[in-house]
Amino acid sequence: MGIVREKSILMVLSLLLALFTTHLVTAQAVVIDLDARGGYYSGSIITPAGVVLPLYFSVARYSTVVLTVTPTVSIIEVTVRNPDGGIVKTLSIREKTSITLNIDIKGVWTIELASPEDQTVYIEITGIGGTTPMPPPGPAIPLEYIIAIVGGGAIVIIALVAIFILRKPAPPPTPVKQPPTPPTTPGGEETVVLEKKPPITVKETEIMIAALELPSGGVIPITSPRQIFGRADFERHVDPSLLTYISRRHFMITLEPGGFFIEDLGSANGTTVNDADIRGKGKVQLKPGDIIGVGGILKLKFRTGG
Repeated sequence: MGIVREKSILMVLSLLLALFTTHLVTAQAVVIDLDARGGYYSGSIITPAGVVLPLYFSVARYSTVVLTVTPTVSIIEVTVRNPDGGIVKTLSIREKTSITLNIDIKGVWTIELASPEDQTVYIEITGIGGTTPMPPPGPAIPLEYIIAIVGGGAIVIIALVAIFILRKPAPPPTPVKQPPTPPTTPGGEETVVLEKKPPITVKETEIMIAALELPSGGVIPITSPRQIFGRADFERHVDPSLLTYISRRHFMITLEPGGFFIEDLGSANGTTVNDADIRGKGKVQLKPGDIIGVGGILKLKFRTGG
């Protein structure tokens, strides 16, 4: 009876080990905090044949993201979804390809990779706009090493449990009871996800991407890629008797792939850039040092950076 019992235990442990290690090999989804990485990520991902493998990256600061995908064996299908779940791009890639994404929704974006056969795919993600991208902090640990470390730890734990059970004398016959569910073995690095989970919500970080410098030396910050200025923004900086010259919605400054732009919003007393009236001209590009005239009573110097 003792030999039969030991063989049964070893068989169960072998099955558990096979199931656990198989799950580790096929579940390799990655979550990347692009802002915490300074706007840059580079690494490799193993895509199992016939499996849609998700890769998530969170972004709150950048207005543009460049995604570079390099397959190593054959064609790979790439689908990009925004935080609302909508499909932004779908491509079939055979060689190294760069994809430019305009980040119109801050949050967690999803890259879905699907390959007809097992292959390693190299991924590079770079954030542009809002802050200057920094180089990666150092060579990233390959995902294969992380999986090997986690799998090795699981094997050691299972082996120790097996030794403990085999050395323990068999108890006298008792009514069969359902054994308790064993605890789940924790994962390794925080970037390894053992099952697909819904994207997390990331709170947008407010930073000053540009500013309007007042004649007094003070500044009015620009913290959004699309910011409207009007009477309320200048109440503390203009004589109350002159505020009526500034419309409630006077002008708007936007950050676009080509740079910063200003547009008069149909103000009563106009907006100028370097003394040139821009009423009715749509969006006019701004450069650092340009002088913006507001309603003929206030001049502001435009500057970029924090």
